[in-house]
Amino acid sequence: RFRKNTVLTQRFPLSRTDLPAVRAVLGQTGIVEGKDYRGVPVIADIRPIPDSPWFLVSKMDSSEAFAPLRKQLWLTGGFVMILLFGVGAVMAFAWQRQRMIFFRERLETTAALRNLSRLYAVLSNINQAIVRIRDSQELFQEVCRIAVAEGGFLLVWIGLFDKASGTVRQAASAGMDDGYLADLRITMGDGLSDQGPTGLAISKGQDSIANDIEHDADKALWRKAALQRGYRSSAAFPLVVFGKVRGAINFYAGTPNFFNANEVTLLDELAHDISFAMEFCEQEQRRQKTEVALQESQQLFATVANTSPALI
Repeated sequence: RFRKNTVLTQRFPLSRTDLPAVRAVLGQTGIVEGKDYRGVPVIADIRPIPDSPWFLVSKMDSSEAFAPLRKQLWLTGGFVMILLFGVGAVMAFAWQRQRMIFFRERLETTAALRNLSRLYAVLSNINQAIVRIRDSQELFQEVCRIAVAEGGFLLVWIGLFDKASGTVRQAASAGMDDGYLADLRITMGDGLSDQGPTGLAISKGQDSIANDIEHDADKALWRKAALQRGYRSSAAFPLVVFGKVRGAINFYAGTPNFFNANEVTLLDELAHDISFAMEFCEQEQRRQKTEVALQESQQLFATVANTSPALI
């Protein structure tokens, strides 16, 4: 077929056992692999023709016979490669995500430890001020200054409840105010104005935390003014003196969710320390008044004794 003028004339030696025709002559039948007269690898089916010395050889080039299999292998291989690539990409993404989570947790832990360390320093310095300062007004101002300077707060202020007017007056403050406290009106009646953190802390005698001022609907009356000044979270802690709430200390931060459980615990402890200092100051004032009254009484007695006629 592939060579001209070779019909019934082409000859091959029986030593060419790779030829299917030679294998047929040598008595082999069935499906065999070899090379045809072109030297091309083929697959052949050898069958003897009954009642004759002839054989029928049906052959096909190996490349043609295995073409579908190679195609299937390429498709399978490509699919496996794509699958492996996809699995690798998913694993790489998962690994990268785990690394991000790991480092984020480490950063958050480091930030939390740094914040706790900062608050411990604030608490320590304020306690030193409590021991050193005896005047309550001076103490309030120093507490606010330390909290802003070393605590990272935008604004810290102390408000005291005026029972006569039913309002909360500003006793001391430090930080970025920008007229916020001047416009703040807190009353202890039934109106909506006592729904702010300070009013809640004083009226209920418990901590009042607003960790997301921007989305806290309950703080709508003062939210706009706070957001304009960059306040994103706030916390108010009551000051309880001799069993009665006298006021509150208030903290404002520039980031949402600033006040976590550990910070609230430390700031609550700080409020208790300030309350204790207020009790001590009041006791000291009472003692001084008692001493003055006693001295005046002694002087009056001595004056009376010296000016009265002697008894014989």
